[in-house]
Amino acid sequence: MTDDAAAASKLELDPDLVDNVARGSCVLFFGADYPPANPGPPTRRQLADALVSRYPDKVAQGQSLADAAQQFTSRQGGNRHALISFLQDQVAPAPAWQPTELHRAIVGLGFDAVVTAWYDDLTERTFDAAGKRVARVVGGVDPAYTGGGEDVILVKLYGDVARPSR
Repeated sequence: MTDDAAAASKLELDPDLVDNVARGSCVLFFGADYPPANPGPPTRRQLADALVSRYPDKVAQGQSLADAAQQFTSRQGGNRHALISFLQDQVAPAPAWQPTELHRAIVGLGFDAVVTAWYDDLTERTFDAAGKRVARVVGGVDPAYTGGGEDVILVKLYGDVARPSR
C-alpha cells in the first residue's frame, strides 16, 4: 500500500459530507500542486522554473507560474504564442504518463462535477477509461453545452494545453 493509500484509509469523513457527495450536492476541486507520479506532468512551480530556465532574459526567478507567464507575455509584446508553445512542450501528454491512484480515486468518488487546475488530460483519460461521459468546460462557451447526459462535468480552471485558444 502506498503512503497516500494508507493515509486515505485512515481518513474519517464527516457523514454529512458523504451524504452530500452521494446526492451530487458537492463539487470536487483538484489542485495542480499535488505531486504527480514520476514520470508525470510538471507542477506549477516546476513550470515556472522551466520558463525561467528557458527564457532567463524574459522572466525573473522566484515568481508564481501566473506571474511568470504574465511577465513573459508582456515582454513578448502581448503575443502569447511562444508561451502556449512552451506550455504544450512541457505539459503535452506523453505516452508514459499514466493516471495515478489519485485520479482513479477521484473517478470512484462519484462527483457530478470536478474542477481541476491541471493542464494535462490525465483526469479526462481516467474518466474515459471508467466509461464515464465527460463534458469538458475550458472556455466561457463550454458551459452552454453541458447537461446533455454526461456523467461528470470537468472544469479546466486554467485551460487545457490541447485547447490553447480557449
